[in-house]
Parts: sequence; C-alpha cells; structure tokens
Amino acid sequence: EEFKFHGGHQIGFVPLVAGTSYIVLVREVMSTLAKGKPFRIDQTMFQAFCFLDDDTAKISQKLTLDRRTDMLTIASYTDESPTETVHAEMRIRVFEPRADQFVPLDVEGAIARATNVTYKDEFYATIGNNYQDEFQTVEQAWVRRGFDKVHAREQA
Repeated sequence: EEFKFHGGHQIGFVPLVAGTSYIVLVREVMSTLAKGKPFRIDQTMFQAFCFLDDDTAKISQKLTLDRRTDMLTIASYTDESPTETVHAEMRIRVFEPRADQFVPLDVEGAIARATNVTYKDEFYATIGNNYQDEFQTVEQAWVRRGFDKVHAREQA
C-alpha cells in the first residue's frame, strides 16, 4: 500500500520503485546515524528493479548496513516469497568537507574537454543498465576519454 505513489513510475505498463527513492532511504539511515551532518553516497551498484505489478503480494523492504564497510544493501521480499531480492548497494558515509575540497565547477571547461560524441545506443550500452527501451531520453553525450565526464543532450 505504501508503494502506491510509485504507480506513475513505470517501464512499459509495469509500475516500479523509482531508483531515486533509494536516496531517500539513505537519507533516513544517515539522519539516524549522524543527525544533521552531510553525507556522501559512493560505490553505488543497482542490481534489480523492484517491480510493483503484483497487486496481491505485500512487498517489504529490508535495509542492511555493514558498519565495517559502510555498505547499505536495499532489498525486498514479499509475503509470498521470503527470498530477498537485492536492488541496490551503496556505500554511505558522513562527509565533512574541508575548505580545500570546495572547487568551483568549471562547466565551460568541462564541456570543452569533452570532445568525443557518443550516440544513444552506445551511451546506454556503456552504462550497462537494462532500461528495456524506457527512460532513454539521451540522444547524444559528449564524453572525455574514459567516460569520466558526460554531458547529455536529451530528446526534444
């Protein structure tokens, strides 16, 4: 029932939990561990979509934080199938930036350094997510060698 608000987020006609919702879960975890402190998320790996197409099964989410590695695992299971499906793993840590870590963003310079054009098919093949022909609004991306910076032109 609490997942109903995801009804408009779908692949084809199948509703699913939006990946950005996992950031909300991280925020809740971090507000419990370090209330009011900034945090960072890195080493994120998405494993599987959390589809919401079964109206009869009750979905539950399970969050597990390994305090040794700071890895948060987000999984789900249903009352009909207690086997957990891992959806995302994220390393989450308190972030206390030093003054020397604040670097102004040079947007024009970043764009100037991104001289290789990558088109839609190559872009989505490179990032490795199986979007099943949905959520693919990027037509072109400008990248620098090694795909460390991406500037995208979305569909009009």
